[in-house]
Amino acid sequence: MANNEHLELLKGSWQNWNEWKSTNFEIVADLTGADLREIDLSFKELKNVDLSNADLSNKDLSLIIFENSLLVAANLSGSNFNSTLFHHVDFSGANFRNSKLIRTTIAECIAVNTDFSTSNFTNSYLHQCDFSGSEFIDAEIIDVQFIGCSLVSCNFSFANLYRTKIEQNDCSKTLFTKANLTSASLINVCVQGAYFWNSRIFGLSAWEIKGVPENQSNLIITQEGYPVITVDDLQVAQFIYLLLNNSNIKNAIDTITSKAVLILGRFTEERKAILDAIYEELREQGFLPILFDFSGPQNRDITETVSTLAHLSSFVIADITDAKSIPQELQIIVPNLPSVPVQPIILASQCEYGMFEHFKHYPWVLPTFMYKDVDEAVISVSKILLPQILLKLKELK
Repeated sequence: MANNEHLELLKGSWQNWNEWKSTNFEIVADLTGADLREIDLSFKELKNVDLSNADLSNKDLSLIIFENSLLVAANLSGSNFNSTLFHHVDFSGANFRNSKLIRTTIAECIAVNTDFSTSNFTNSYLHQCDFSGSEFIDAEIIDVQFIGCSLVSCNFSFANLYRTKIEQNDCSKTLFTKANLTSASLINVCVQGAYFWNSRIFGLSAWEIKGVPENQSNLIITQEGYPVITVDDLQVAQFIYLLLNNSNIKNAIDTITSKAVLILGRFTEERKAILDAIYEELREQGFLPILFDFSGPQNRDITETVSTLAHLSSFVIADITDAKSIPQELQIIVPNLPSVPVQPIILASQCEYGMFEHFKHYPWVLPTFMYKDVDEAVISVSKILLPQILLKLKELK
């Protein structure tokens, strides 16, 4: 509980409070757990003050200097901190939800497990702070400088780092310079124009990010205490790390090859409808279908790309109706992958192409299944095709 004498002094004039603070600078003003929502804090010195568990919600705290103070678990939600200074402050576990921290400076502070969700940090400067485990969900982090900050396990999901309307000659950017983003989450974050220069991103989750960062150079993908390895792309970094760690890549390959299914066929409008329907049904059955209807990588031709995908698949479903590229693709896949069953399917009104007979000699190629329409193809996936494919996988093992 707060010290009553200290609390009564705070309720008085700013002149009396500041005079008492200056003559008793060694005393930590005890305002723990106090309800300060109705107290005018304008012009009052809040240096060396313990505001742990205090309620300062929905207050205007602009221009106030918080220095060498404690705000542990304080409620600061909905407050305005325009141009406020936090220096050597511990506000671990505090609640800043939906607050305005515009042009705020937070330097050398501890803010572990602090909630900044839906807050606005526009034009703020954050230097050498520990924000480990803090929430920045749906926050406005525009033109903010995280310089040398620890952002370990921070959640930036749905945060916005990009200002849509940029003034002429305005070159300010959101900066993560020498920041530690180990195990942080950047899911569905707009990173357009942001700088991630020389930051550590070991274990970073960067999924569905929007836009392109201005600078992704010297990203450190190894954890502290290990030899430094750098890459220059946030999303590529996750894959490179897997390649550098044999046990992780083994687990990733085991997981992928037990669930991935490559679907091959023609991509004309009529044929694509069949493939899309099979794709959705496989997803319903818990598989990871891969429908190769996208352009291949620049440094691999289509056949090589299909072969790579087949190598990562548990099995292949190949619609040989109106066969065009399928013969070439199967010629690459079937003879070289004896552990990958191939299930041919074909429209009942058609016949297998002439050279297909050759593949029937391979025991991992199942009998061709004939379907009449989309509905029959979909129903047959779970009732007929998957049971016989899984049985074949078991035999091959």
